[in-house]
Amino acid sequence: MTWKRFKNVTIDYFNNCFKILLFISILYLLIYYYTSYKIDATAAGIALGLFAIIFSMCSLYSTTKQVNEQQIDYWNGKGVDQHVQGNSDAAIRFYNKAVSIDPRAVDTDPRHYKIWLNKSNALFDIGDREGAFVAIRKAIELDPKSATVWNSVGYLYYHQHEYHPAIDALKMAIELDPKLAFVWGNKGAVFYALQQYDHAIKALERAIELNPRLVDAWSNKGNALKDKGEHEEAIKAYDKAIELGPTNSTVWYNKGIALKALKRYDEALHAYDKAIEFDPLKLAAWNNKGKILHHQEKYDEAIKAYEKAIDINPQDILVLLNKCDALNCLGRHEEAVEVCKRASDINSQDALIWFKMGVAIDFLKRHDHAVDAYNRAIQIDPKFFKVLVNKGNALFALEKYEESLNAYDEAIKQDSFNALVQRNRGTVLNKLGRIDEADVAFIKSQWIEYVIEYAGSPDSYIDLSSS
Repeated sequence: MTWKRFKNVTIDYFNNCFKILLFISILYLLIYYYTSYKIDATAAGIALGLFAIIFSMCSLYSTTKQVNEQQIDYWNGKGVDQHVQGNSDAAIRFYNKAVSIDPRAVDTDPRHYKIWLNKSNALFDIGDREGAFVAIRKAIELDPKSATVWNSVGYLYYHQHEYHPAIDALKMAIELDPKLAFVWGNKGAVFYALQQYDHAIKALERAIELNPRLVDAWSNKGNALKDKGEHEEAIKAYDKAIELGPTNSTVWYNKGIALKALKRYDEALHAYDKAIEFDPLKLAAWNNKGKILHHQEKYDEAIKAYEKAIDINPQDILVLLNKCDALNCLGRHEEAVEVCKRASDINSQDALIWFKMGVAIDFLKRHDHAVDAYNRAIQIDPKFFKVLVNKGNALFALEKYEESLNAYDEAIKQDSFNALVQRNRGTVLNKLGRIDEADVAFIKSQWIEYVIEYAGSPDSYIDLSSS
């Protein structure tokens, strides 16, 4: 028998004993007074009758209260069943029914905190965050020492992106019950969101110590290790999560990211395929699969993967632009332009779209239209380095050398340590007859290449449109 059930039975037992003792005491007094003071039988009968009525009313109240308690538990249980089945709206109706049976009892009796906790969870699931907080505060009021309640408070704050209050609530839960693995797991998840990866890993390892079969803890530990750059260790954590939950699409997807970072591309493809197998609508997995296939120069297959992602969300601009890149690599530049136009219809204020469109048009040798596209990108982002370089290239192809030089000069303001731009600038200066300045530009280009070769440097820009 559980403690809660034992406590209820014990209370009922003592209530009944009290009523019996009360009845015996009053009966004894009536007999005593009747025999000692010779009160008449009629008065004694009336007194005894009144007591019988009072006793019956007490019994009726007790029975009614017991029936109410049973009904409250029944409707709460119905709510839980519906919530487990994913019917949150129905669950809320049942929780409200439980409250309506005896609102005073449900509002004041600590035994009923779970109704408010359950209602909070259901309200959260339908997107009513405010209502969820109202209900969980009621649960805290009824049972401030419930670790489960404080865990739910942390969960609500976490999904509000209020991470520090979430940590405070989860710490309270752990103080109340330090052996709840899922609370430690949630604490790790919040630290992960705060990008405090070492704290996250420590909390998640404690969760795993308490419950080695907690899939989310292994998965989140993998995420923290991955984001720390410890990809090999991350993969080990993901493998453990997959061993415990082999159909978890998210774990397979994150394992794919870690494998890709290690340049284990075939294994990453397998991981993305598994993610897609268990969740065919996982857009990110289709997109990442396309990027690996692109890297492997399997452009037709990459385009098929991108198209699957686009079918899932036709408004995803990054996927559209990835498809544009693959089409350009196949020489299908007209199609690439059309894809970029489709993206610009979704968001005309995205500089990257106009840059990609300019590149595709440049490949078609329509340099004047390419310059128009680059100008649109520059209007949105005047410091977009690659756009400035490609604009200079397109203007050079149009023999507009002064304008080309201006574009390169603007690019150099953003990145003076770029050999390609210095070399292109020297070429334009030669065309303008400014030979001495051109020689200086070429010398700078050679010096930058020397430094890169022997000292290393950030990747230089690879020109897509120069011939």
